Amino acid sequence: MPERSIIVVFYNMHREAVRTLRSLSAEYQIDVDAADYEVIAIDNSSTFSLDKDDVEQIDDNFRYSFFEMKGISPVDAVNAGVKMVKAKNIAVIVDGARMATPGLVSNTLRGLRKFEEPLICTLSWHLGPDVQSVSMQFGYDQASEDRLLEIIDWQNNGYKLFDIATISPSSRPGFFGEVPRECSWFAM
Repeated sequence: MPERSIIVVFYNMHREAVRTLRSLSAEYQIDVDAADYEVIAIDNSSTFSLDKDDVEQIDDNFRYSFFEMKGISPVDAVNAGVKMVKAKNIAVIVDGARMATPGLVSNTLRGLRKFEEPLICTLSWHLGPDVQSVSMQFGYDQASEDRLLEIIDWQNNGYKLFDIATISPSSRPGFFGEVPRECSWFAM
C-alpha cells in the first residue's frame, strides 16, 4: 500500500497536465520509489480531456478519473479523488498546471513521517519573467513558455524551473513568512 496519495485536478489544460504529471513520476522525483505513492489525476470535465491510457502509462502508480463537474469549483473533484485514495496521507494539487521540483514528493514524505499531524504546503510560482497576468501583457504566451522550458531542460534538472519562475504574490512572504493564502501543493 502506498504511503501517500497525490490528487491532481485538471480542467482544460492538456498541455500543462502532461508536464505536471511527468514532474510527479518516480523517474523524475528523487529519493522515492513509485511504490511509495500514488497519483490520482482527476479531469474535471475538460472539453478536451486527458487520455486515461496516456496518464496510466506514465507509471504503475498513476490512475485517471473523469469527474463530471457540477459547478465552477474544483472542490468536488478533489473530494472525488479523496474517495479513491489508498494511503492515509494525502497531497493535493488543485491547479494541474503546477509542476513539481524533483524533491517535492520525498521531502513531503519526510515531513509527514516527522510530525504527528502536519500540514505541508509549498509556495506558488509562475513560469515566466513576471506573474502571468503581467507577463501576458508583454507578449508572453504558450510558445514563450515552451521555449523557456526547453532552454532549461527541466526534465533533466527540475530545479532549473526556479531560474525561469517568479514567485506568486500570495507566496511573497517566502519560506519563513506566514502560511501562504494560496498553496500549489498541500499535504496532510
